[in-house]
Amino acid sequence: MVLYVIGVIFSIIGIILGGAAALVLLLSAIILFAPFRYEVWAEKAPDGGPMRITFKLRWFLGFLRVDYNDKKLRMVVFWFYRFGKRRLVKRKNNVKKKKDKDTGDKVKINAAGVFAGAKALLAQPDKAGIWESVVKLIKRSARALKPKKCEIKAVAGLDNPADTGWLLGVLGIITGIWGIPPAVTGDFNGKVFTFDVHVKDSFMLWPLCKAFLMFCVSKPVWKLIRKYIFKKDDENEPAIKSKLRSAASEH
Repeated sequence: MVLYVIGVIFSIIGIILGGAAALVLLLSAIILFAPFRYEVWAEKAPDGGPMRITFKLRWFLGFLRVDYNDKKLRMVVFWFYRFGKRRLVKRKNNVKKKKDKDTGDKVKINAAGVFAGAKALLAQPDKAGIWESVVKLIKRSARALKPKKCEIKAVAGLDNPADTGWLLGVLGIITGIWGIPPAVTGDFNGKVFTFDVHVKDSFMLWPLCKAFLMFCVSKPVWKLIRKYIFKKDDENEPAIKSKLRSAASEH
């Protein structure tokens, strides 16, 4: 009888753990493989008026909806509009209060930290490998976010005709990465920038996560992660330290 009760208890625990594991796997699959559908309109008229942007995002049968139009952001979670709006307003108010309390010292500390991180990155022996990994990450992310429908009509011009040609070249490279036909014409007579953009597509989080994981496990980046995050030295460093200690003891 006692063994029977123990068996029933363990079976119940196993069912609960199995159900929890299945639920975690299901939620992970939904988050990683359910597509995010988005549509963007952006327009800037030649009369010098303000830029207008409209953005729509839908995910998992309307579970999450985000709309941005004329500097108004609306977010819907759990199919309840009011719930999403209240959460959004509270977050905005909290951000404003924090900004009022913050001082300029934190901004300086953050800037110093970014500068120190960039300086440490440039001091690494395998800078070429790190930058190569970064370029691969950008290419893979751009390939995952490449829109299927993208209509661009733009006119760009700077004060200097040479700068205008340089700008057109950069825009041509960006559109070439995404395979978009160049639709930007240059105005070499003066400074002007007008555009009309319509982008519509969907993307999944899994290709972006995969690109980031491949970036992290690349050899030069993984060395940095082991050194600065896991605080582990390279394999040759303990031998070098022991040799230095023995040499110091001899002297």
